[in-house]
Amino acid sequence: MDKLEDILANNAGYEFGFHDDVDPIFSTNEGLTEDVVRQISRDKSEPEWMLNYRLQAFHVYEKMPFPSFGPDLSGLDLKNMKYYQKYTNETHDSWNEVPTDVRDTFDKIGIPEA
Repeated sequence: MDKLEDILANNAGYEFGFHDDVDPIFSTNEGLTEDVVRQISRDKSEPEWMLNYRLQAFHVYEKMPFPSFGPDLSGLDLKNMKYYQKYTNETHDSWNEVPTDVRDTFDKIGIPEA
């Protein structure tokens, strides 16, 4: 059983424990690093001021401890997550133009039509 199948099998009761078989056209490396922040900004063709803002926020994040309130987050494997994936280069002017598989995923995770 591969890593993803194992995760899904062990989280069957989790409300968002599903996986859509959609391959991204772009993914960052695993973990959140300065290089990943730069990859995201570069992929989005952001101006330098936005990159600098992202980097400042990242450096604040690096120093933050896990919160001591709310649910236990110690089981999260943040070093092996992919923090940014892009599934298309297309933009759409209306919800009806968005591919059905994307709309279905948004419905599953409770994001309403905007």
